[in-house]
Amino acid sequence: MIIDTHTHINTPYGDKILTAEDLLEDMKKAKVDYALVFALEFSPLDGIITTEKLIETLKPHRNLFPIGTVSPFSFTRERQQQIELLLKNDILKGIKLYLGYEHFYPNDERLAPLYEMCAKFGKPIIYYTGFFWDPGKKGLIKYAQPLAVDDVATRFPNLKIVIAHMGNPWLTDSAVVAQKNENVYVDVSGYFVEFQPIQKEEIQHFIEDIRTFFKLTGSYRKLLFASDWPLYTLKEYVDAAKQLPLSDEDKEWFFWKNAATIFNLPVE
Repeated sequence: MIIDTHTHINTPYGDKILTAEDLLEDMKKAKVDYALVFALEFSPLDGIITTEKLIETLKPHRNLFPIGTVSPFSFTRERQQQIELLLKNDILKGIKLYLGYEHFYPNDERLAPLYEMCAKFGKPIIYYTGFFWDPGKKGLIKYAQPLAVDDVATRFPNLKIVIAHMGNPWLTDSAVVAQKNENVYVDVSGYFVEFQPIQKEEIQHFIEDIRTFFKLTGSYRKLLFASDWPLYTLKEYVDAAKQLPLSDEDKEWFFWKNAATIFNLPVE
């Protein structure tokens, strides 16, 4: 089984806007069984899809699970109540926060109620970290550094946390935070050059970085398979990930068991 823990829809690709059906078609080609799909409300990028719109769009598709999003700048008491219902009723499988694109750190006090809710209902927080595409030059890299995730992980030890994109280029920082905190995991999405075929040299660098991650954490079981579709075809990302130096047992945890457990997914 394969679960992709990091995908997007409603995304421009050439002259086309990619849909849930496009994602499902690519999943079939790559033999990916399930995917988490992220809402995108506050980024300056194209491809906006609100949390509520994403939920509605994914309803017909049993193997696509919605991940909502929140901004500390608009997280009013009313919005808290709305998000709480979506988490409590297991409609959302987690919440993604777009560090860097928006100007806030993970330990922003305005987000404390969100962290408490997610911990209460067993829903992970996913942080955008590392490099980001910023054609409008409005983002700030300092907010996307993963080291500050340690503040949240330490304060909320029952909150499940995923550092997206391995914090690239701060891979070692992500590994150290994951090693220190039992509740922190790391996804491998968006590692390669976007919208281009993945090169052999890139895969070799990928393997070396994952080996470094292992040296720092002592385990491959902190890693989640993730692509950042549609930046790549799923098949080429799966093929690249299958070259990682993992045992058969670790591959199971990497490709689906961690995701199924962390996000409490009804997979079979």
